[in-house]
Amino acid sequence: MIEELAAEVARLDRAAKTADENLKQAKEKLMAAMDEVGIVKIKTTSGRAVITLVNNERLNIDWVSLNEIDSETASKVRVEKADTSLFRAALAAGLIDMDLAARVSSVSQFRQMRVTRK
Repeated sequence: MIEELAAEVARLDRAAKTADENLKQAKEKLMAAMDEVGIVKIKTTSGRAVITLVNNERLNIDWVSLNEIDSETASKVRVEKADTSLFRAALAAGLIDMDLAARVSSVSQFRQMRVTRK
């Protein structure tokens, strides 16, 4: 019984990994096709889902360096994933030093595909 369950878990795990790889490839192909024709949102033929391309920014902060350089600022910013717009607002308001921000942070662009089901 236990051996059969272990075999089933192993089979499902392999199937999930294969499905994940296939999903990534399909998303890349769809993104390229949508870019080619300039579409950012598309409904599926069944109408049960909408796929949207999202271009966004991610704020990357070196938390170890920030804590070493300015532990007071680091203690105020306790979240691991900082919001880019709030970070920029704090810079504009002078709550975070521009030189410090340049040393411990960077903004990177990323794209993702969002699937919304009805």
